Amino acid sequence: MSSFHAGFSLGGAAGAVLGGWLGGFGTVWGLTGPALLASLLVAVSAPILAGEGHGFGGASFVAPSRRLLPLAALAFVSMSTEGAVGDWSGTYLARSGVAAGLAVAAYAAFSLLMITGRIIGDRIVAAAGTRATVGLGALIAGAGLAVSAAWPGLAGGVVGFGLVGAGLANVVPVIFSVAGRTGSSAAVGIASAATSGYAGLLIGPVVIGAVASAADLRSAIVMLAGVALVAAALASSRAGGLVGGR
Repeated sequence: MSSFHAGFSLGGAAGAVLGGWLGGFGTVWGLTGPALLASLLVAVSAPILAGEGHGFGGASFVAPSRRLLPLAALAFVSMSTEGAVGDWSGTYLARSGVAAGLAVAAYAAFSLLMITGRIIGDRIVAAAGTRATVGLGALIAGAGLAVSAAWPGLAGGVVGFGLVGAGLANVVPVIFSVAGRTGSSAAVGIASAATSGYAGLLIGPVVIGAVASAADLRSAIVMLAGVALVAAALASSRAGGLVGGR
């Protein structure tokens, strides 16, 4: 599962590079170029996937069961943090006095360490177990956010947000895997975790923006660090729904 998510992270990084390159040719290419590429990918993949959706005609929305709720909550917090870093890390560095051309370094460090962590993630999970992987990962992410808040600037941002990427690298893959084994079926379990997680990906940046408007962006980063530490405590407890085995 971690290797699978490494492909997701690589795609996100490649999309950012491609979008930046096409954007250099003007707004029209910056928008229509990715749209044309996405349309091509859909056209190629649709026939391949056409026969994979059978048996879901009666599917409907189902709230997560009590056993899945802790995993759904962890997915929500983890992906909220991912979304917040993706949307706000560059702005945070820019407001800390970092030149615009270097402000992207924080997100670059975040992405690079997340991709690396996911490439080797399956071996990490096999060696450490699911509970330790998620609990320690959330703790590292919280520590990274604390570093970024304590030392605003290029060095603190690169080191801090890089640690966030390393810490969160295998949290979501592990949660999805465990949820798939915990739900009434693999489809229900993974769907519950994924729905909560992607809701967090959308909501997290909005919450950070609201806190930044009410106080400042640094305070929002501190708040996010506290949330990550709470997630680490939940993941390390039996209430977190994570098995301790390998």
